[in-house]
Amino acid sequence: MAIKNQREQLMHTMVGQITIMAMVIIITWIYVIPEYTTLAQSIVDTNAVVEKYNITAKDGISYPDLSSILQATKWKEELLAIIQSAPRETQDVILKVGSEPYMFWLDGAIGASSTDKKKLAIKKARLNSILPTLNPVSNNLAEETVSMRRYISFVEENIIKQFGIESNVALGIQNIKYGKRGSSMPESLGSFDTEMAFVSTNIGISKLIDYVNTLGHYEILLDTGVTSTGSTGIMSNPLAMIDSLSLQTTLDLSKPNEENAGRMVIRFYIRGSSSVDVAYLSETIKSRKEALKKKIDAAILKCSTDITCSGKKNLDLLDRKYNEFVRATSQSVNRTGTEMIYILSADLNSVIALEKEMMSLTK
Repeated sequence: MAIKNQREQLMHTMVGQITIMAMVIIITWIYVIPEYTTLAQSIVDTNAVVEKYNITAKDGISYPDLSSILQATKWKEELLAIIQSAPRETQDVILKVGSEPYMFWLDGAIGASSTDKKKLAIKKARLNSILPTLNPVSNNLAEETVSMRRYISFVEENIIKQFGIESNVALGIQNIKYGKRGSSMPESLGSFDTEMAFVSTNIGISKLIDYVNTLGHYEILLDTGVTSTGSTGIMSNPLAMIDSLSLQTTLDLSKPNEENAGRMVIRFYIRGSSSVDVAYLSETIKSRKEALKKKIDAAILKCSTDITCSGKKNLDLLDRKYNEFVRATSQSVNRTGTEMIYILSADLNSVIALEKEMMSLTK
């Protein structure tokens, strides 16, 4: 009898162990193996990322990777267009020379590129002379801006006074019209019309027409030298054309001094103040404000823990200025287009002034 009981106990024990082993196998199959597979794939992916990082740290970023990153980054359309228009030149520029780590080489190359920076500034100025901008910053490159009033002054000084035209009608500017996606004019470019009624002579009107036809010539953009062969001042060569012209009498150059009257609409072209520009400028100001606040807070904290720091009073004053600036600009402004650009331009100037003051305090 005892042997029979022992056999039964042994059988029960074996059945229990087999059941437990089966459960372990099932649980392993359902949960552990998939997790292990996922973990193994994660390890493979991590190793690939680490390997790519090591390659980038050593040799730098490749042209396809740079293009992909810029395509996925907001507000980099202008830079993306530049590298896509010159892929070979871009690859030459980003190719590391020497054996030092890529970031060290890149930092030195940027520091030694004063000539390239000067060339870029000149090219920007040349473009600005033809297509003046309302936007004070583009891809973090500051540009001289133009106002609508400056266009009125241009018409008064370069057209009315220069050609002896008499006009008693107040000059005005009609709404800016921007290009559309897929159209012949990009979204970042706009045009507006200036209409004037005038009295002049036949020869004066003829000279005026010839003058407007010379505006916006692009030869200055073809000069690749460091120095400019033409004027690059803003509004020195603005793109413009006569959209409509009506005269009281036929333009008769055989009677050059005969009085004539008429109406003319001149169309000017401009960069900036589209919805894309407003969004970019708003984002730029926001990021610079946040970065400035972090620097101010860090400087105050460091000064508070350093008994030799004598600039805490000035840092606290700068912090109050910053907070007042944020408070004054936090209220929503129901403006769009050109008006909003002017408001944001003023905000950017305030941020720049605070950044300069912060730099002078921290040296």
